[in-house]
Amino acid sequence: MATVREIAAATGLSTATVSRALRGQSCVTEKTMRMVMDAAGKLGSPAAHQHMGDCIVTLSSPYEKQITPMMIAISGISETGNSSGFKVFNYTISDPKSISSIVDMFNEGIFAGMVIPELPSELLPLVEKAEKKDRIIQCCGRNPSLKVPAVVIDDRAAARKATEYLISLGHRNIGVLAHSAQRTYSRIRLDTYLRVMQENGLKTRDSWIYNVNSNRYEFAYQVARSALLKPDRPSAFFAFTDYFALALVNAAQDLGISIPGEVSVIGCDDLELAHIKTPSITTIRQPFEHIGNITCSLLISAIHGNPASRLEYFVDADLIIRETTGPVQN
Repeated sequence: MATVREIAAATGLSTATVSRALRGQSCVTEKTMRMVMDAAGKLGSPAAHQHMGDCIVTLSSPYEKQITPMMIAISGISETGNSSGFKVFNYTISDPKSISSIVDMFNEGIFAGMVIPELPSELLPLVEKAEKKDRIIQCCGRNPSLKVPAVVIDDRAAARKATEYLISLGHRNIGVLAHSAQRTYSRIRLDTYLRVMQENGLKTRDSWIYNVNSNRYEFAYQVARSALLKPDRPSAFFAFTDYFALALVNAAQDLGISIPGEVSVIGCDDLELAHIKTPSITTIRQPFEHIGNITCSLLISAIHGNPASRLEYFVDADLIIRETTGPVQN
C-alpha cells in the first residue's frame, strides 16, 4: 500500500497537502483532491479506499459578497455527515467547468453523494449528466426539472404568513421586492402574495411589484430607492430576502422616510443582519441548519440504499416580529 510520501511523489504535491486531502479537509481544492484521490486509488492507499466511498460534496452558488442560505445550511449538513462518518466537502461554483468537474468526480465514485442549491438554468444540463440521481439532493432551493429530491421551506406558507401579517396591521397597499422570475421560490411567493391579497379583497398594482434581477445588494438598493420615491408607494413591503429588506430600510433612512412609521418592511430568511440592523427587521425565519440536517440525513439514507420517497420535503418557517413593521398610519 502506498504511503502519503509516495502519493506526494507521484503527484508532485507536498506531503502536508496529500495528508489534508486524504483526511477530507475542506481547504483542499477540487483539482488537488481529485489528483490525490486518483493517485491514491492507483497506488492502493487504504486511506483512498476509505474516503472514496464516504465523501459528500456540497455546492454553493457564487453570490457576490453575501452570506447565502446554502452557506448556513452547510453547517447542518456537515454536522450530520460528520456524525455519521462522512467527510463533507464544499465548493463554490465559479463557472460551468467547475460544476462539470464535480459531476465527473461524482460519477467516478469519489463522492458518494451530492447536495446542490437551486442552480441557474444554464448549469442544469451539466447536472443532468450525473449518474445515480437518487444520491443528489437539492437544499434551500429547487429546480423542478431536475427531478431530484429537495428540502426547502414551504414558500407558500411563508409568503402567506408575511402578507397576512401586514394585512393584520391594517395595511391595504402592499408591495413586494421579488427576485428574478427564474427563481422557483420567487415565483411561488409572488403567486401566493397575489392570491392572499385577492382573498382579502385587496387590489394590487403592477407598479407595486419590483423585480431585483441581480444578487448584488447595490442593485437591490437602487430598486428599493426607486420604489420608495414613487408618489403611489405602498404603506408596506414584503421583501423576498433579508438583503432586499435591508435595502429598503437603508434606502428609507437615506431618504428620511420613517420605518415603520411611514413604511413597514418584512423580509424572509432571518439572516444575522436582520436582528443586528437598527431598526431590527421583521422577517420569516428559515431554519437553515435544520434544513441541512434533514438534507444530509436523506442523502445518507439514499447512499445506504434507501432513496427519498418524494421530490419535495417542506420545513416550516416562523414569523419573527421585530421593529420594521407597525400599524398603518392614517
